[in-house]
Amino acid sequence: MVFIANMDFWNSLSKNDQLLIERIIQYHTQYFSNLYNWNTASDLEEVGEALGVELQLWDANDWQQWADAVKATQPQHPDDSDWVEAVRLLDEYRQRG
Repeated sequence: MVFIANMDFWNSLSKNDQLLIERIIQYHTQYFSNLYNWNTASDLEEVGEALGVELQLWDANDWQQWADAVKATQPQHPDDSDWVEAVRLLDEYRQRG
């Protein structure tokens, strides 16, 4: 989950409103983290066996090929330092698995 706000807007909020937003984000982050952790490979394999479905899990090479293919379809902006940093952060996040 991503929350982006203009700093002037954020600073215009009361401390209680800021805290409320922070708590909502924390709740959703934990909720989706728990949901993701339930969907581990072993859970998926168990469901696949029960349904008679063969799962093909991607290894690091498969993920890299997918990421490269997606990047190839996107406009590139190597002269934009913000764009370069955003791509670096996304790559770092993706590599953490």
